[in-house]
Amino acid sequence: MRPENDLADKPHPLAHATLIVSGSGVVPEFWTTFFGVEPTWTVTKGKPFKTPSGRMNPRLGKLGLWAFGSKPHVTSDHLAPHLIFLQSRLSLPRRDARALAEAQGATIALWCYWCNHSGDRVPDIPPFAHEMMEAMGGMIEIDEYR
Repeated sequence: MRPENDLADKPHPLAHATLIVSGSGVVPEFWTTFFGVEPTWTVTKGKPFKTPSGRMNPRLGKLGLWAFGSKPHVTSDHLAPHLIFLQSRLSLPRRDARALAEAQGATIALWCYWCNHSGDRVPDIPPFAHEMMEAMGGMIEIDEYR
């Protein structure tokens, strides 16, 4: 039987997405309660934190951050299934998220990882994702790797 953490023969995903709430007044525990899910990654301003890879960062957090990503939950090289998962799991759009984020001096962003080593892939962000983020006052960022 293969250990669960043995990822050597797993293919590297070509896409995934993460909803991020960040800002100087962000308290990660608040957003965990708000969304009702355990985050993938958090940073508390002024405290040591782990990087997404699980290593401790020797510096203190410069801002607060709450992130929930699709990577551990969705297996697809296209963004749409990842975005549908986030929409469903986080009950998005959450119209009250905009006012709550503004009150904490926070921004809401949807980070879309897109691997394009072949140079012929185009990110497939469906209209519902744009509408969802607009309703929450957030933005979509594509992090493309070539």
